[in-house]
Amino acid sequence: METGQAAGGDLQAQIDALILQLALQRRDLDALGRRADDAEGRADASDARANKAESRADEMAARAEIDRDMITGLQRDGVLSSKHTAQLEEALKTSRTIGAAIGIIMGTQQVSEETAFDVLQTASSNSNRKLREIAAELVASASQ
Repeated sequence: METGQAAGGDLQAQIDALILQLALQRRDLDALGRRADDAEGRADASDARANKAESRADEMAARAEIDRDMITGLQRDGVLSSKHTAQLEEALKTSRTIGAAIGIIMGTQQVSEETAFDVLQTASSNSNRKLREIAAELVASASQ
């Protein structure tokens, strides 16, 4: 009878070991599930930021088109000279580049538009270069 009890004890020990092993594996699976959920949440947040940036880019392009049409109309009506038209077009181009640089900083640093502009201003001041030059370099490097 002792052999049966010993065998039963061994069986119980094996069952207990299996239960412990299953519990550890379940814990590992739960941890992996939480990590997957976290990664999915980060991916969703990244997609949302990308969509927001794309929406801003579309909005900026639409505004630029309206501005170009307005400049063309003013020049056609004789309100603007060719020199003023060229200056306004350059200002628009610079404004779009600065806006794109602000968007890049907002997206990469996850900061507000105001903070992103302050970053550009600080970089301009620290390097003793025009803000539009800093912005143009940032946009060029981001598109590579």
